Amino acid sequence: MIKYLIGGFIYAVTHGIKEIVKDEYEIQLKTMDFGRLKMLFYYGKSIFGVLFTQDINDLVYEKLQKFTNEFETDFQKELEKDDHGNWLNGTSDAKNVAYTQKVEELLKISFKF
Repeated sequence: MIKYLIGGFIYAVTHGIKEIVKDEYEIQLKTMDFGRLKMLFYYGKSIFGVLFTQDINDLVYEKLQKFTNEFETDFQKELEKDDHGNWLNGTSDAKNVAYTQKVEELLKISFKF
């Protein structure tokens, strides 16, 4: 349940900022500071990565950048859209399990936990 709340929160924050700024907000929004908790953003070509952290530094940002870029490379086929912005490759329960495993492996490599 918590992953849906976090996803909704990220969606609300990013789309709220986009409505306020009304232009290339992706270039401008790199961090949000909530005191002890910070959100770090990195924008790739098709997706953006968000990392919740207590410390922001170049190393952490580079890891998020690497993860986002490798995710886009590994999931290039799954991220393809048609001219109307619709996903070309649907999902199934089996695909979702495989995607989750690939993402977990990529997270372990990128963030060494």
